[in-house]
Amino acid sequence: ISYENIGMARVFIQMLSMFGRMACTIFALMTGYFLIDAFDKRRGKKLVYLVIMLTIYSVVIWITVYGFKLIPLSFIKTIKALNPFLWGNWYVINYILFVLCLPFINPWIKGMKRQELRKFILVLIIVWSVIPTLTMPIATVSSFGPIGFFFVAYLVGAYIKLHHVYRNDRGGVYLGIAISMLVIMLLSVLLFDMVGYILKKDFFIVRATCFKEYNSIFALVGAVFIFLYSLTLHYENMFVNRVAESMVGVYIIHDNELFREYIWRVVSPNIKFVDFPYVHAIAKILLVFIVCLLIDIIFNETLGKVIKRYIDKNYDRIKVKITDKMSCCIDEKNNGGNYTSKE
Repeated sequence: ISYENIGMARVFIQMLSMFGRMACTIFALMTGYFLIDAFDKRRGKKLVYLVIMLTIYSVVIWITVYGFKLIPLSFIKTIKALNPFLWGNWYVINYILFVLCLPFINPWIKGMKRQELRKFILVLIIVWSVIPTLTMPIATVSSFGPIGFFFVAYLVGAYIKLHHVYRNDRGGVYLGIAISMLVIMLLSVLLFDMVGYILKKDFFIVRATCFKEYNSIFALVGAVFIFLYSLTLHYENMFVNRVAESMVGVYIIHDNELFREYIWRVVSPNIKFVDFPYVHAIAKILLVFIVCLLIDIIFNETLGKVIKRYIDKNYDRIKVKITDKMSCCIDEKNNGGNYTSKE
């Protein structure tokens, strides 16, 4: 996209890309809200299931791509595909790493007074979000990396849960602030594109979507208030809950490195529709979502049930093995530093 070919179709594509990363922030906020109380046995089982599911999906997708020759496979692509914990979905990998740290992080967070935690979060947001947002029109700055992103969002979610900062009667206010952030993000796309077109400078065109970044203050505030609004909604819906159970599976499948290339570049390539993307974009997004949802539902109702029964039966033994390996690593490190295992 440049000032020479900019038009409403390309502006639409830019706008469509603005909110995916905000959704990741909402997931991280939910993690802080629900896991700050305790990382109990039930959640431990879910983490083990996630690890197994990521492994199975990665291997099956590689076999499918290789067997049906869906895309050219190089040696490097194969190595990456079969090692999902090194080169797989960045969010899931960092989520697993972060959750493993919660037994150490949660007591520390809970030990802080409300004012201390609030000030700490404020400092982090200024450094991680406000300052980088001011520099984004010049150069995108991603502070702290993925684990840092999890840490900041987790702290905000934990603060909301620990100190009950939301009120049920303010749902309209929360929704209004969230919508205003979304509108600002969309208007920023138009503003950058207009400036770039008028001045005939691609510098502004290529930065039209800069405020979609994880640490954009607009995206962060929008995510927080969408989450706060959701906390004011009290309803039970079996269909929504059933779909929600498969959201991580949908994410893992469609964001797999091999499958992502196939669905966006091989099947009805997106590049062919840049001049009229409206119907194609919406239809394809819905189709990918529905297909991945059905795949994950089938997996959960078949092999997933077998895996869950195995985890239920062997969770304590799995946990002991993991603990033993971690203790062994600690002992080796301590002995290397002239400490005894007991010490």
